[in-house]
Amino acid sequence: MIGDLAMRLLQAVVATQITTASVPPEDIDRVTCLAQNMWFEARGSSVDDQLAVAHVVLNRVADARYPDDVCEVVWQPKQFSWTHDGHSDRIRFANPIDRRVWKELVQVSMAAMAGRLPDPTGGATHYHADYVSPAWAGRMDLLIRIDDHLYYRTADAPELSAS
Repeated sequence: MIGDLAMRLLQAVVATQITTASVPPEDIDRVTCLAQNMWFEARGSSVDDQLAVAHVVLNRVADARYPDDVCEVVWQPKQFSWTHDGHSDRIRFANPIDRRVWKELVQVSMAAMAGRLPDPTGGATHYHADYVSPAWAGRMDLLIRIDDHLYYRTADAPELSAS
């Protein structure tokens, strides 16, 4: 998991954005975890794909088969490749573009959590890049392709309320 100091720094950045948003301050951790997941999973993708990645996490939170907290879903063992790939989980702002992208990911996270952006996946709880073929994909219903990601849910997935 990301180091305490690095997480506090990310949370401070998020906190400055939340003060003017409709997300309660107590959601700083959750917004940070959601934006961090988008950073590592879809940073170079379209906003639609970034939003889809965010909604996969939120759909899992809404599904009784998964933890009921955004950070617990993101950090659930072996669910998202970046959390167990052996590389640093620290977000580095190497240039002004990285800072702008982080700010945009935080905004997408806040809007998705507040229910202001609809789920483009139709309730997906899983996804993968199109260049891999995970064994679980054959047991899932393919819902949509967005950019280089394929989005799925299990056939027995509970219906999620539209937000």
